Amino acid sequence: KTIRVSPDNDAETGDLLSHKTYTIVGLVNSPLFLSSDRGSAPDGKGERAGYLYLPPDNFTSDFYTGADLVLNPDSEEKEPDAIFGTAYEDLTEKYKSSVKEEAKELSENRYESILSEIREAAAQAAMSAAASEDSAANAAAPEGPSAAMSAAASEDPAANAAASEGPSAAEDAVAAPKVYVLTRGENAGYVSFESDTSIIHSIADIFPLFFILIALLVCITTMLRMVEEERGQIGTLKALGYSEGAIAGKYMRYALSAAVLGWAGGFFPGTFFLPRGFWAAYSTLYDFIGLRYLFDGRLAVVTLLVTVLSIGIGTMAACVRVMRETPASLIRPRSTKPGKRILLEYCTPVWRRLSFLRKATLRNMLRYKIRMIMMLVGVGCSGALVVTAFGVRDSMVHVGSQQYDGIQTYKLECAIDTEQRPLADIVKEVKEEKGVTKVLPVFSKVLDVSSKTSSMSSVSLYAFADGADLSGFWKLSDVSDGVTLVVPDDGSALVSRRLSEKLGLSVGTKFTASGQTLRAGHTFVNYIGNFILTSQKTGEDLFGEAGPNTLLICTRDLSDGQEQSLSEKLGTMTGVTGITRLSESRAKVDSSVACLNYIIWLLIAFAGALSFIVIFNLTNINLEERSREIATVEVLGFTPGEVRFYVLRENLVLSFIAGLLGIPLGILCTHTVVSRILLDNMTYQIAVRPFSCVLALIITVLFAVIVNVLMRRQIRRINMAESLKAVE
Repeated sequence: KTIRVSPDNDAETGDLLSHKTYTIVGLVNSPLFLSSDRGSAPDGKGERAGYLYLPPDNFTSDFYTGADLVLNPDSEEKEPDAIFGTAYEDLTEKYKSSVKEEAKELSENRYESILSEIREAAAQAAMSAAASEDSAANAAAPEGPSAAMSAAASEDPAANAAASEGPSAAEDAVAAPKVYVLTRGENAGYVSFESDTSIIHSIADIFPLFFILIALLVCITTMLRMVEEERGQIGTLKALGYSEGAIAGKYMRYALSAAVLGWAGGFFPGTFFLPRGFWAAYSTLYDFIGLRYLFDGRLAVVTLLVTVLSIGIGTMAACVRVMRETPASLIRPRSTKPGKRILLEYCTPVWRRLSFLRKATLRNMLRYKIRMIMMLVGVGCSGALVVTAFGVRDSMVHVGSQQYDGIQTYKLECAIDTEQRPLADIVKEVKEEKGVTKVLPVFSKVLDVSSKTSSMSSVSLYAFADGADLSGFWKLSDVSDGVTLVVPDDGSALVSRRLSEKLGLSVGTKFTASGQTLRAGHTFVNYIGNFILTSQKTGEDLFGEAGPNTLLICTRDLSDGQEQSLSEKLGTMTGVTGITRLSESRAKVDSSVACLNYIIWLLIAFAGALSFIVIFNLTNINLEERSREIATVEVLGFTPGEVRFYVLRENLVLSFIAGLLGIPLGILCTHTVVSRILLDNMTYQIAVRPFSCVLALIITVLFAVIVNVLMRRQIRRINMAESLKAVE
């Protein structure tokens, strides 16, 4: 496809390229852009749609404006975690200062070279003017000093005009260079990628513990039941002279072989397919590379040992308990556990009002205490996982609306240049645009800040004029008591929550902002980005000048198209050098947390599957142990529906109780998970909605209902004649 450079570009932009038409010959993924965000633009919609990569001879400029550095890849240790974390931070910290010093030296040399050329051109221009009375000199001048002046000043049009006014004027005309050394911490794609993957990292530290606990509970319960069912065989083998070790070895070999096979069947497919399932959730945002499978030997060994040791110990404990009995007692089937009065029976007014089947359900629940505890623990932990999954979603999915509806409530932010046009004229023209309701001029600056304990980059400072009305622009409330805050005029500054937490700031604490010392005031609630809010006087004291260079703009309710049209109009105004739409920022945040829905439902599916397995396994054991009891009530005339009610109602009651117990545990886990997600540019308000708790309880009970439906057939298959045979 052929693309053309638009004639709508200004002359300066158009002159940067040697051609006006280009043919696309390939599509590339760049490590500079991991996400769909391509950065902000000084005009138009305020954001870039993409980038073109061109050979160097397509650029007319004879100097570079930036450089991407790779830090000595041949000598530094290459570790997978060097992309993020302390390994990368230590590496950049090691070289950052020296790189910045060298870049400053190069830029200053370049600056001095330009000034020297301008001085020489200005001097020659002065000599030419002095010799203008001589016609011969006037005729020769174009090929001498004027040509030299033109060549020297061509790189800066302002300097070209100023050269004729003398060297001093030319040197005001050429601005001193600014050097920025940025790491991946300032790259929007890397920052958002680290933010989103840290969510999975935090969840991965908590959820496996529950999965392992529940899985081991099921396995150990199964082995206990297996050993118990073969009591007669164990007694016979003991009577025939087999050693306890030989008898236990049979069950240990069975359990360990099942453990190893189960581990292999779970570890390799799990480590291969599950990451791809999570990556699919992020593919809409980060489809820059496919996943490469990495075998983690340490993880494999740890999971194998945990599986083998836990199941082996549980099996051995079950064998030891049975081996203590004599062969005679083992050969005889174990007698049914007798019923006992429960505590509720002593509350006569309540107990008398219960039906017979409800009384039987309550008695049977407390009759088999081990099974009841296993049901409560297994199903309760599964329910806690569901609550945690919903809680993580509740805490994160609304962060965009919390920031841009509840705190940073203006809609557009315009960078302005008051040297091009007076501030009053810019503000007046902006206010006249249809849809604009309020305009607030401020001084803004991006800073690197540090304290005695930590540091943070890319912090936005806003300095407001004394008495500025922030209503409609910012809603500021104290993080401790929710009291509404105002911008201080005592030389201190309001700081956002995450900035305060990382730097360890409190009221009165001093910290450094781009080399200047600033005193912290109150901390205000904030969720996205990091901000310092102060007065214009404080800004002037810090930076020498804090005149407005930004306009905060409130608008009436506009559609996305109307807002885009407005931003494009503002971008064409003289004096407006850049546009930021907060709706675009909100959309990026919303899209990054939207993938949470996929992940949350995936986790809920796993938690539900574990809950189903626990209930199914324990119910199956329950029916096997109580087959004689079930056959007895059938002979006594219970209808099939009453039999199911008699036996399976326990599942519903225990699942409901377990679900209730899982709610506070899930809330605790939510706080643990979300509090571990420590990001520089985003923080969350930990919240678990009541609806999420109710929904988690419904899901937990729903799996019990499904098990009950499946177990109806199992009850019908119980042979009454065989089940009622006497033990004798």
